[in-house]
Amino acid sequence: MKLQDFITRVADPVKLEFKGKCYDAGAASQHCSCCHRPIRQVFMLKDQSGTKFYFGSGCIDFFKKWNRPLWKKLDASRTWLHTWIQQEVKATRAARKSDSLRLSEQKYSTIKKEAAAAIREYHKKTGKEWLPEHLFVLQNLLNAPKPTLKPASRSRWLDRRAEEMRKYFSAPTLA
Repeated sequence: MKLQDFITRVADPVKLEFKGKCYDAGAASQHCSCCHRPIRQVFMLKDQSGTKFYFGSGCIDFFKKWNRPLWKKLDASRTWLHTWIQQEVKATRAARKSDSLRLSEQKYSTIKKEAAAAIREYHKKTGKEWLPEHLFVLQNLLNAPKPTLKPASRSRWLDRRAEEMRKYFSAPTLA
C-alpha cells in the first residue's frame, strides 16, 4: 500500500500514536481501520484530535515504512499479546482438564457408594453371604485399586469404571 492510499483510508501514520492499548477481541467483531477485515488482535491508535483507529496484527506492519518508532512499539505489543493469548489458551485447557477430572471423580465416587449400598442391602435383605454373579463382579470392581495415571487418562479410566459399575449395579438382583 502506498502512503497516500493509507492517508486517504485512515490517517497520516506520522500523526498517529499508540498508548499501549491492545487486546484479544476473541469472537467479537472488531474491524481493522485499514483493511476493514474482522480482527482478533486489536491495536488501538489515536490521532491528535482523539479519533480512535483499530488495527489488526497484520496491518501494523505498514507503519514500519512510515513511522518506525511507532512500529517498534506496535511490534513489541504484538509479541506480548501473542504470548498472553498462548498462556490464556494453556490455562483454559488446564482448567478444563481439571474440571473434567473433578467431575469424573465425583461420578465415580457416587456410583461406588451406590454399588456398596446395593451389596449391603442384598446381604441384609437375603441374609446370604454369597453374592449373585453380577454383584460379585461389582464387588470386585469396588475393591480393585485405582491405577496411577496422568489426569486425562485417569478421567477416562474413572468414567469407564463408573459405567462398568453402573452396568452391573443395574442388573436384576437375584433373591
